[in-house]
Amino acid sequence: MKAPTSIFQPQSPFSFSVRRLLQLVLALMVSAVISPAQAQADRIAEGDRPWVDTVRALMRAERLTYVDVEVSEVHFRERLQQIAWDQAQIWGDTILEGDYWADEEVMLDLIQGVYREGVQVAWRITYSSKAFDTSVCAPYEFADEDPARFNDCIPGRIHESSFVSMDLKSFIRDDEAYAEFIED
Repeated sequence: MKAPTSIFQPQSPFSFSVRRLLQLVLALMVSAVISPAQAQADRIAEGDRPWVDTVRALMRAERLTYVDVEVSEVHFRERLQQIAWDQAQIWGDTILEGDYWADEEVMLDLIQGVYREGVQVAWRITYSSKAFDTSVCAPYEFADEDPARFNDCIPGRIHESSFVSMDLKSFIRDDEAYAEFIED
């Protein structure tokens, strides 16, 4: 007697690979729908979770001291600028979901040493980008090169701050200085 064949039994190597591909696509689609969307602004290097927890706890307890610093080392400043740009990318899922438009250029406005009882525990960077409040105007689309499209909008800047680990590998947004539009 011949064994019954299943409708899911592969008939050829090609049909098996197509079926596996479809299963994979379905699994990815389901995981994308089920898993909550999370913005990935913060970057935490392996082993730096204690640093993150400590900085956040000290910040909330108001036990940190901030000292403005000038950074002259080019490599160090370039890395902080890159972190600022990386952090600003989250704005597309946060403040820019509202009535704001921002320029892609992100400026590193301020670098501070962050201290606890005289010992530096982090860096704090404040960064910004030219922006417009578009709630009172209607900038026309497809005119990126035309500055007149924002004539009736409110000009300003979006500002935000982040903490950076001493080795510049981990960074987290400052819970008390999320992206905010400030008029010029």
